[in-house]
Amino acid sequence: MIKQIFATVLLVGVLTLLIIGADIKEGNIISQSGNIKKEPLEIILGKYLCKESNTLITDLYNTAQAVMPNGDTYFFNDIANVFIWLMRQKKQR
Repeated sequence: MIKQIFATVLLVGVLTLLIIGADIKEGNIISQSGNIKKEPLEIILGKYLCKESNTLITDLYNTAQAVMPNGDTYFFNDIANVFIWLMRQKKQR
C-alpha cells in the first residue's frame, strides 16, 4: 500500500516538474517561412524551439537549421536532432 502511494506521488511530482519545466511560450518559434535566399538565419537565443525535441535553444553550440526548398527554415538545438528529423521526413514520403 505504501509503495503504491509513493509511486503515485512520485509520478505526479515528475509530471508536475515536466509541465512546469516546459518553456513553451506563444512567442517561441519552431519554424520560419519565407527564407527565399535559403541561407541560415540568425538564431536569437531564448526565442527559437528545436523542431524535434521542442526544447528552447539557449546556446549556439551544436545548433543547426534545415532550410527546405520552399524557404521554410527549421531550427534544432543539436545536430543529431536534424538527422532524426530528416529520417522521419524520408519515412513519411
